[in-house]
Amino acid sequence: MPAPQFAARLQSIAHAVVAWRFAKFAVVGGLGTLVNMLCLWLTVQWLFAGSAKGFNLVMAQLLAIAVATLHNFAWNRLWTWKDRQGGNRMWQVDLGRYVSVAALSISLQLLCVALLREYVHYLIAAALGIALASVAAFLLNDRWSFRLRGDDSSAMHTPMTWQQVFGSVLAGLLAVCAYLYAIDSSLIPKNGDENVYLHIARVTGTAADVQGVNRATGLLPLKSDLNNMRNTKPPLLFFQARLATELRGKWDIAVLRLPSLLYTFATAGLIVAAGMALRLGWAQSLAAALLWLAFFATFRFGRPFLTTAPEVFWLFGAFVAVIKWPLVATSLRTQMVWTAGVGTIVGLGLLHKSFALALPVGLGLGLVLCLRRLVEAQAGFGSALVRSGLQAFAVCVIGLAMFALWFAFDPDPRAVWQEFVLGENLGKLGAEKRPWLSGFLSGGESVWVYGASVLLNPGLLAVAGIAGLCITAKTLLTRGATLRQHALLLCLVLWAAAWIAVFALPSQRSARYALPAMPAVALLLAMVWHRIPAWVLRLNFVLIAASALAAVLLGGLVKGVLDPFQEPAWTNLVVGVAALTLCAVGLWRPKAWALSLPVASLLVYLGFATAFRPLDADRFPEVANKHLAGVTVAVPCNFRAKFEEHRLLLPRANVVGVHERAKASAAELASVFPAFVVRTSVFASSPPQCKDCEVMGARVVFKSRHSSDEIKAMLGGQWTEHLLGREWLMRVKPLPKGEPPIEKPAPSSRLVEALATPEARCL
Repeated sequence: MPAPQFAARLQSIAHAVVAWRFAKFAVVGGLGTLVNMLCLWLTVQWLFAGSAKGFNLVMAQLLAIAVATLHNFAWNRLWTWKDRQGGNRMWQVDLGRYVSVAALSISLQLLCVALLREYVHYLIAAALGIALASVAAFLLNDRWSFRLRGDDSSAMHTPMTWQQVFGSVLAGLLAVCAYLYAIDSSLIPKNGDENVYLHIARVTGTAADVQGVNRATGLLPLKSDLNNMRNTKPPLLFFQARLATELRGKWDIAVLRLPSLLYTFATAGLIVAAGMALRLGWAQSLAAALLWLAFFATFRFGRPFLTTAPEVFWLFGAFVAVIKWPLVATSLRTQMVWTAGVGTIVGLGLLHKSFALALPVGLGLGLVLCLRRLVEAQAGFGSALVRSGLQAFAVCVIGLAMFALWFAFDPDPRAVWQEFVLGENLGKLGAEKRPWLSGFLSGGESVWVYGASVLLNPGLLAVAGIAGLCITAKTLLTRGATLRQHALLLCLVLWAAAWIAVFALPSQRSARYALPAMPAVALLLAMVWHRIPAWVLRLNFVLIAASALAAVLLGGLVKGVLDPFQEPAWTNLVVGVAALTLCAVGLWRPKAWALSLPVASLLVYLGFATAFRPLDADRFPEVANKHLAGVTVAVPCNFRAKFEEHRLLLPRANVVGVHERAKASAAELASVFPAFVVRTSVFASSPPQCKDCEVMGARVVFKSRHSSDEIKAMLGGQWTEHLLGREWLMRVKPLPKGEPPIEKPAPSSRLVEALATPEARCL
């Protein structure tokens, strides 16, 4: 066997050992948990005669932890890191280091629970803490407790340095906090369609006894009060909302968003798995996951109740599976099993978004399989293209067959065809207002705008991201380089290019259609990050520093409006100072810490969240919600189903929307509705005039969907009056008992005419 081929085979075996090592570590951890519980039970039952009170329980827990730690150490030393037992290793040294790592991981887990329990269920906080602590413990044990020393010559991979391990753990913890912070807020970056999906999920119902939600016994058909929006998305999105609601027993925005958040973290794990499969090593793989989490597109669409997070997870999971697909010396049965498995993964992704995604998925997977056959199996181009195309086609057929289950089980498949297939999907392929070619070359949805928006998906990392993609292109165009030398880069480029190219064709083009390509973009950037020039990184740090300063100013603005005499927003200030300090260090030494740029971006996201967080606490009084139980309350809205946000604030009321374009006064609303919400300037100190009305509460709100004139005014420095407004919750005064009802004035013909259209009711 030639030396290069032998070295490549050894490297392949090495990465397989690394991948299996974490699995072994996880198995040992699971067994250690059982040992801990068994030891705890035996100690309480036999040593303390069944008494688990006070000091007895503390002693039993300490003993159980000690036994479980020794158990885990023995198995990890003899099994997980068995290949590192050569030389003059002393088990006492390994044990001391292992115990230190165990203590640190337990502390990290407790810290996660303490930080996150205010925002999610304590069991979910504990699960996230366990996951993060497990990864940290594995990396520390791999790098320190059982690291290669002295004459240990059995090295099969290059471990991370201590600085890389510490930096990755710190950055990962910050990313978890940034994504979980204010997850229950209506002010997080999102797409307006979230309210549409919330509405469909709420009206479709739940089998649990949840206040404000229709009680349902079936899963299909989907239901909605919106005009032609019942089947706007496939059912799995709404099934996950029903499951989350039933498990929590509460209709809460944080509960509904939690599955998307878990999908986002799981995708970060997939990026690490893809990096290891592509032989990038732990450092680059973890950096790619953090870069992806620091993309603004991920932050915007990875938390709200949208389809993006689930679809990205499943479809990028299909890419990871194809990277590991066995090509050489495999039986037909093995190939059929892999085809069925990848097809099932694709089907789950389609059932969260659309059957149309089968086209970019099939194209991307087929190109990657073809490249792998050319490089690894040394097949001819024609043979590789045909076989890969057939396998990708079979995968898509299986995925589409799973998607067709919606039609098979839905009691109204005709409505699914009309609303989803023809309206939601095929309707975007045609040009409604002007010829397709004209829209392709010019206008707000042209291919040029689409291409630029794809490049801006990284958000605050766009400057470094564009430079990294340029370096990737230059590398691929290097003269004299072989296909084998660029195989890793090409696999990622082909997957991303398939998504970007396919969604440049419809008449409606949006950067979010290319989101399943962004994990591959993050991996590409991680591979060339060290080659990005220092001046580019400095320019990016300037952009982030300006954004951090804006977050601090907004925090002061919000605090000043809510209570000018209140103490400063310390959380916002601390986060802002941390971001600015990191940017200052980055300007001085831009390559001192590879993760400084994504960490600074996450701090800015956290800074904006802390700036607007006080608005979430400024709510209508609970007594108002009690008095309005069963009462129809009209609320202002400027987008379809926007009223769902007020329904979360007033869960006992019957909330209906009135579009802001109607410009209805308080008196006009009082002539139609028994209670209503009106919005005024944030500087208004008194409610709008309304005879026989009483104010039940007021709050400061963040205004969205600004006009071009408002944006220009904000750029000129007029932030407060355009960013913030004040809402007044009012109702018609109830009559004393025994008094005859007072005749209400007739509603104006203008308002009656406006409310007669679904658009005026945000339906």
